[in-house]
Amino acid sequence: MNDISVTDRSLAEPEIDEVRQRCRNVMEQNNYNQSIVSKLSGVAYSTVAAWLGGTYTGNNSKVTVKIQTWLDSLAEQSKVRMTVPDMPGFLATPSAVNFSTTLQMSQIMSDIGVIVGGAGIGKTEAAKEYAIRNPNVWLVTMRPTSSSKLRSLRKIAKVLRLDTGGSDDALTDQIAERITGTGGLLIIDEAQHLVAEALDEIRSIYDATDQTCGVALLGNESFYARIEGGRTENFSQIHSRFGDRIIQPKPVKGDVDMLLEAWGVGDPNEIKFLRMVARKPGALRVMSKTLRLAGILASGGGEVRNIDHIDAAYKRLSASSSGGGNA
Repeated sequence: MNDISVTDRSLAEPEIDEVRQRCRNVMEQNNYNQSIVSKLSGVAYSTVAAWLGGTYTGNNSKVTVKIQTWLDSLAEQSKVRMTVPDMPGFLATPSAVNFSTTLQMSQIMSDIGVIVGGAGIGKTEAAKEYAIRNPNVWLVTMRPTSSSKLRSLRKIAKVLRLDTGGSDDALTDQIAERITGTGGLLIIDEAQHLVAEALDEIRSIYDATDQTCGVALLGNESFYARIEGGRTENFSQIHSRFGDRIIQPKPVKGDVDMLLEAWGVGDPNEIKFLRMVARKPGALRVMSKTLRLAGILASGGGEVRNIDHIDAAYKRLSASSSGGGNA
């Protein structure tokens, strides 16, 4: 990061001043500080600070060229972004309403609710919207790296703004104490990543609250299959505490129609094609990505989006997800 790319260009002071002022304008427009400029441009912080202040004693031309390269790249990226259609905001699709109802019931009744479904049907978006609209709701998204008991507890503690140090036992006590009596809801998204021991610890936290805070587990079908298959073994205690639950592999027709309307899709051929896309893995998420990329392809050719752009976009996304092969 401290290396300044070598250039044979020797810039006059007015040229350097022009780039310096351009950099200051970008900083003001984007609320960037010198640290951000250093990180994005690849120029050392101390060099950026001295160069902006006009006190840099090294090769100002080299620094200026590198800053200018970054500024040109930033301008190009901004131009491309302007052609990218905006994703529709949260939509109260039939599935989203059902998911929200399960979350609400889990909170009101202080139960352990379960929402299971395929990728891209709107589980996470519904959970995010519910957390925004309701007090004492904490959304924790698990990852493969947070699958163990200790790491999952640290993830929960971080969202609750608790000290993430200490043993798993200490973390469990802190978490339980924080949510007890709140009438709130702890939402665990991507629960399929958690090992049995981590899920059981979440169950023990729920028990420790004496049913004064609900829990909602969101995951894919493999998550629920694991619990159903191991009811008499590792998952018996948590399974017996399940309240309201939804098992939905795919989006329903109303979800697709509402999203198509939000995207402004009215052509019968486009609707038919996109409904097919929504039945594939990734569902509504892939459908929206297809429409977004189709908009970019159409804009690049100075055209209005049509079925050809949508077909080309879907093929490109399908090739990317399969590693570019024809399988």
